Amino acid sequence: MSVKHSLPIIGNSHEANDPAEFDSITPSNSANLVPNRSSVTLRTLGRAPRFLWAVGRHRLKGDVGPHSLTHTTTFKCNYHCKEICDSPLVHQAMQKKPNGHDLTTEEIRDIYRQLPSMDYVRFTGGEPTLRKDFIELSHLAEAHLRPIFFHMTTNASMPERVIQFAEERPRHVPLDLMISMDGIDEKHCQSRHNRFAFERCMETVKALSARQKELKTNIRVNQTIADSEGIEHYRKLHQVLKPFQVRHQIVMAYNASATYAVERDKTYAPSREELFTPVGKFEKSELNAFFTEVQADIQSELNGPERWIQQYYLDGIRERMLRNEPSPNPSCVALSSHLRIFPNGDIPTCQFNSHVVGNLRNQSFREIWNSDLRKTQFRWVKGCAGCWAGCEVQPSAAYTGDLLLHQLRS
Repeated sequence: MSVKHSLPIIGNSHEANDPAEFDSITPSNSANLVPNRSSVTLRTLGRAPRFLWAVGRHRLKGDVGPHSLTHTTTFKCNYHCKEICDSPLVHQAMQKKPNGHDLTTEEIRDIYRQLPSMDYVRFTGGEPTLRKDFIELSHLAEAHLRPIFFHMTTNASMPERVIQFAEERPRHVPLDLMISMDGIDEKHCQSRHNRFAFERCMETVKALSARQKELKTNIRVNQTIADSEGIEHYRKLHQVLKPFQVRHQIVMAYNASATYAVERDKTYAPSREELFTPVGKFEKSELNAFFTEVQADIQSELNGPERWIQQYYLDGIRERMLRNEPSPNPSCVALSSHLRIFPNGDIPTCQFNSHVVGNLRNQSFREIWNSDLRKTQFRWVKGCAGCWAGCEVQPSAAYTGDLLLHQLRS
C-alpha cells in the first residue's frame, strides 16, 4: 500500500504557438493556475501542427525550440555500478560528481513555468526516486509543461517508491516506466554491487505488471549489454520477464558519456572513423547472432510504433558495430527539439558533449536559448558525426521524421 500525501494545486502554463520564437512566450501567471484535466488525446491532436512544423525545420537543418525534456533531477545514486554508467571512466566520475547543489522544488517550479509545453518529460538520474519531491515534480511538469506522456528511468532499488510514483503522478498522463537491468540473479547484483538488486527489480515488475492498464503505465526493462556475458543473459532475462508481459529491450553500453564527466567542456562524441566504441570486446560473429535473435523477438512480440522504435535502434547499432556505417543517421535534435536540464540547472549540449550553454538557476530560459553560446553549440550539434545512444536517437528519429521514413525504406 502506498503512502498518500497532499500535493499543491497547480495548473496550466502558456502554450507556445511557435516554439522557435521564445520572445513571444509569457511565463504563466500563478494567480490563474487551476487543476488541469484536459484530454491527453486532444492535447496530442493539438500538437500535430507543431510537430509537423518541427519535422520540416529539421529536414531543412533549421533551428527549432524544445518539444521534449530530459530532466536529470539528481546525480545521486544508491548503487555503485559500472555497467549502467557504461565504463570505469564514467563510474569514477559519477562518484565525484557534486551532489549538494540540486535544484529545489521551488526552483524547478520557476524553471518549468518559463518553458514551452513539452510532448514528453523524462525524469532520470542518478536515481530519480531518491529525491523526496519526485512525485511532486511530475505534478509540476503536468501543470506547466502539459506532456503527452511521462518517462522515468529507474534502477528499482526502492520498489515502494516506484510503485508510489506510478500511483500518485497525474494518472491521466501515460507513464513509460523503464527499469534498468543487466541480467538475472548474480549477474545483475554483481554489476550493481548490491545483493538485493535483482530481487528488488523483480518485486517492482511483479507489483506493477498486472496493473499497467489501470495505472496507464507501460513497463519496459532496459538491459545494458556491456560484455559477452550480457549477451548470454539476454535470453535468460527474456524468459524470466515473459510471463509478466513487460517489454524487454537492449542498449549496447558505450565507452564514455559526457553527462557524468566531472569536468565541463568535455566531448566524447564519436568520429566518422569510429562511430561506436563499446565498453566490452565482442566478436562480430556473436554480435551478428545476437542482433538476429533480438530482431526476431521484436518482430514477433511488438507492434506499431513500439516495433518501429526498437527496430530503428537495432538497425543503427548493428550497422555501426558490424560495419562502422552511419545508417540510419537522423539529423540530431539536441539543443533544439530535445532539451536537457542537469540537477543544478545547467543546460548541456548533449549526452556526449558537456559544454554548458547556460544555467537556469542564474539565467532565464529565454536568455539562454537566444544566446550566441547556445547557437554556437547548436551548430556543433549539426556538424557532429552522430551518436547512437537511445535517449538521443529516439527524439532525433521522431522530430526529423526519419523514424517513419526508415519504415518506408525497409
